[in-house]
Amino acid sequence: MLNALILAAVVLTAGILLWPRVANAKMWHATITPLASIIGSGFLILGPVLDVSFGQYAPLAMLALCAVAYLFGSAIRFNIGAAEGRPRPPPLVAAAGTQSGAVLAFAYFISVRSTCFRPASILTCTALYRT
Repeated sequence: MLNALILAAVVLTAGILLWPRVANAKMWHATITPLASIIGSGFLILGPVLDVSFGQYAPLAMLALCAVAYLFGSAIRFNIGAAEGRPRPPPLVAAAGTQSGAVLAFAYFISVRSTCFRPASILTCTALYRT
């Protein structure tokens, strides 16, 4: 039953994404790269983890994570909209923003590497480093 629901969701999603009105929309083209990143690091890694942790309730846990992510994105979209039209930040603030991106990338690298040293996650890490 669960497999049939997942297959139905995939077919429905594919139908929506292939619909010309969606496929040709400028907003959709701007969304493709971030969405690919979310699918790669989010669903492909979290899916098996949620399956082990929540069993048959894994799809509900994924749905809850998606809802939380959407709310988080709403806050970010609101902040971006509120920041537009404001004067540019001082050079020190702009430099801090650039440096924070580098620190975040380093933290992500450490997170992925430390996860891969756990025996239970060897398959996940193998798949991660092949892509």
